[in-house]
Amino acid sequence: MTFKIHTILIITLFLCAACFAESFGVEAPEGSDPAMQKAIWEYKHENFEEAYVLLKKLRKERPDSSLVAYYLGITCKQMQKYGEAKPSLEAAVTLHPKIKNALPELIDVLYKKGDLKEARRWIKVAEDQGIHPPQVAFFKGLVLLKEGEDLDGAVEAFEKAKAEDPALEKTADYYIGLAYVKADKLRDAKSIFRDIASENPNLSLAAFADQYADAIDRKQEATRPLRGYFGGALQYDSNVLLKPDQSVLATDIGDQGDWRQVYNFYGEYNWKPTEDTNLKGGYSFYGAKQFDLGFYDMLSHNIFAQGSWYAGDLAVNIPFNFNLVTVNDKHYLNTFSIGNVNNLRVGRDNMAQAGFQYKYDDFIWAPSGPGEDRDSNEYTGHVGWYWFIFDRKGFLNFTYTLNYDDTDGDNWRYVGNKFTFNGMTPVFIDKLRLGGKLEYFHQEFKEKNLIFDKDRSDDILGAYAFLSYEIVKNLEVRLDYAFIKDASTLSLYKYTRNVYSMGMKYKF
Repeated sequence: MTFKIHTILIITLFLCAACFAESFGVEAPEGSDPAMQKAIWEYKHENFEEAYVLLKKLRKERPDSSLVAYYLGITCKQMQKYGEAKPSLEAAVTLHPKIKNALPELIDVLYKKGDLKEARRWIKVAEDQGIHPPQVAFFKGLVLLKEGEDLDGAVEAFEKAKAEDPALEKTADYYIGLAYVKADKLRDAKSIFRDIASENPNLSLAAFADQYADAIDRKQEATRPLRGYFGGALQYDSNVLLKPDQSVLATDIGDQGDWRQVYNFYGEYNWKPTEDTNLKGGYSFYGAKQFDLGFYDMLSHNIFAQGSWYAGDLAVNIPFNFNLVTVNDKHYLNTFSIGNVNNLRVGRDNMAQAGFQYKYDDFIWAPSGPGEDRDSNEYTGHVGWYWFIFDRKGFLNFTYTLNYDDTDGDNWRYVGNKFTFNGMTPVFIDKLRLGGKLEYFHQEFKEKNLIFDKDRSDDILGAYAFLSYEIVKNLEVRLDYAFIKDASTLSLYKYTRNVYSMGMKYKF
């Protein structure tokens, strides 16, 4: 959530303080001596330091005065000296004559100190004696909300408070919304927050409510059990390669441009067996149909599953993938992978990531010559850092990846070092987003190439950019551009490629 509940509680308590002021105020009785009148005058004029000095002295001189104890207690409370406020307010409600207005102040101080058990004891006393029922009910709701064990009781207490004092209605509704959030009744909470925000948008409370409602929207979007997308695009590739960015499929390096239609689908189902675990599985599809170079038509089917475990700021993920690729309607490649990705949140706006992966590639087509067998066991490790920007609506990321591709054929066995920097940010409005990626990949091949009898290394530079706009909810149009240049030491493998794309995507 965007705001921690305890922070919102403190802020909003100050907002509702005005509602309680009239009820809590105590006038000096007639005939009070000048010293007491002076102390009360200083308090009422918010000269709390001066009032504190006078009242401390009077408290020593008159330990049996409930009025002195009361004013010293509320002065200490205003100065946030809750440890000193507590004994003075306790004296004010136990000495004679008892000051009833001191009881809600005492409960408030105990709540602020976190002495919830003691606060509940005095709430029971106030309820039994019928002292300030609306305010006491409100504090009861706060205490139960903070404890988190009886959220229905908290809602009931807030409902009672607003029913008995209409001035508390919006503040009580706000805390009812927080109770619903804590109880995971997000739909009810969002409805309350939207009502508060729309009825008086100029109030600070309305601003908090609106931001909470937006945060609930994001959480609901992220935690839907069934979600995914499907889309399509029209692309022009200046150099059609049988080599998608993440999976080398052939030794051929094309040198022709062509248009193609691209279709993709992604769907996943999430299940949370416990609060700290999550299981998901799904299927994704990619299809590319060339306009002229039909030999390069490709279909990719991917089945995946992932188990996740959460412990505070740490998320441990174990992903599995199986991928099947056909080229020109012929079965071409099977890939299986398993890995581990660990995300550690650092503060509110940073996240560290580290992981590793094992992948097995099984190429179905027969190799074209000696050393060209590219069946392989690939081992990959990576570390990265994420910076979340613009209230977590955008991000920047840097990742370093080290991999070893142990192919059966000597020509393709290599060690790779990859450096990636990418990011995304809204532009002017949330619906318009700009993103991109820069990538440098150095491949050092372990054996001499048997075709050229030479050592080989590749330096691959990639630059990617996109601009997307959400036309209506969940439907976006998108422009993409990709530039890839491979500066291989062997001329056969050198290439430059530009890919332009325009498409649409619908999320569900």
